[in-house]
Amino acid sequence: MRLWSSPTGLFPYSFDEVVSVFWDRYPNNFAKHILSEDVLERKITEHTIFTKKLIVKQGSSILKRVPRWLTRMTDIRTVPVIEESIYDRRTKVLTTYTRNVSHNELFSLHEKCSYKPLPDSLQFPVTELLRSVYIQINSGKMSSVYEKLMLMGFKKSVERYNCYSFYIFFFVKKDF
Repeated sequence: MRLWSSPTGLFPYSFDEVVSVFWDRYPNNFAKHILSEDVLERKITEHTIFTKKLIVKQGSSILKRVPRWLTRMTDIRTVPVIEESIYDRRTKVLTTYTRNVSHNELFSLHEKCSYKPLPDSLQFPVTELLRSVYIQINSGKMSSVYEKLMLMGFKKSVERYNCYSFYIFFFVKKDF
């Protein structure tokens, strides 16, 4: 089992802009690995919005880091995940929980993201992203090696996301 928390991510946009783009982020030209996104449930109360989505991703690049001859994980072509988001209007925090819902006999990947406005930012609005991931692979003696490889791939995808996120926000915002 591996647990990792990424360095804090910062977006040079207001929290309201980030939240509105978050709910409208797929499809986009930078996320061609997303095959579909369906809202399964939505609950709106006085102070919160809860959304549960089924997102189907094309075979994960994270899984492709594991050598083909080592495991059948590389044969996985699609990975359906559940994404649950809770937006609290009082505290101005958007928290997301994402987990795989198939291939659980092989691996579990759970991600938590928390978006909130950075209060110390006086000159321009900034939104902070805190992200953590839990990875567990069920593959006997080689599990820790696979987990390490999978975590390396996850870290790389986080870096790539942080690089592209500014472009994604710019292009999605342009439509507003």
